[in-house]
Amino acid sequence: MHHELDPIEAHFESDSIIFGPWTVKKDDENKDIKPDGLRWYLYPSKYDNDPEDAVLSHDDAGVEVEKTNPTEGEWQVMVSQEATDSLGGATYWQRPVVDPSGDSKLTWRGEVKILL
Repeated sequence: MHHELDPIEAHFESDSIIFGPWTVKKDDENKDIKPDGLRWYLYPSKYDNDPEDAVLSHDDAGVEVEKTNPTEGEWQVMVSQEATDSLGGATYWQRPVVDPSGDSKLTWRGEVKILL
C-alpha cells in the first residue's frame, strides 16, 4: 500500500530541493529507522515502481538520503541543482521507501512538477 504525499506544484529545473523531512510511524509511534534501508526514486508515471524506470534515484550523483533524526524516524532526501538539469517541463512521481529488515516495506508517493 502506498501513502500519498502532498504534491510539489512548482519546482524549477536546476534548483536544489529537499524532499521531506518525513517521519516514519509504526503503531502511531515514531519508528527508530537506524537499521532500516532508505531509498528514493523519481518516476515518470504514478504507477511506476521498477527502479530501472526511475529518472532519478538515491543511487544517482547529486542525490543524498539523510537520516536527520533516526531514533525519531525522521529522514529526508536532498537533490542538488545538477541532478535536475534535464528534468524540466514534466510531471514526475517521487517514491520514498523505508525497508526495515524482517518487516513490511513502507512506501509513499507524491506528484512533483518540475518547471523549465
